[in-house]
Amino acid sequence: MLRVISYSRNKAVIVVKQKNSQHFGAFLGRKRKEAGLSQEEAAAALGYSDRFFLSRIENNRVSLPLDKIPVIAELYAIPVRDLAAAVIEEQTRILRGRVERIIDKSASGKVKRGKRRTGRAS
Repeated sequence: MLRVISYSRNKAVIVVKQKNSQHFGAFLGRKRKEAGLSQEEAAAALGYSDRFFLSRIENNRVSLPLDKIPVIAELYAIPVRDLAAAVIEEQTRILRGRVERIIDKSASGKVKRGKRRTGRAS
């Protein structure tokens, strides 16, 4: 499945293959390499002391911090609106998956219920 994110104003298009759950991180890794940057160089430009946090982003272990969108967009030569739209798409996909798992658990009767609290006023 392909997702095309396009803006007619600047004719920019981002195509991300949604082959598995690692598509967004892999996309960022490809764009970094296309920009000719190592993880160390990109991490330093983003203000990180080492490459490990960037590696975790590219491997979808952590989400891209929202305040880094403009910096990464400039660094990787991606229109900022397109990168922001891709981040929104990724976060929506993650949230949808979480909600669907909750619904599935609820439908199967596996939902853990918390203790009921009485709201007595003293």
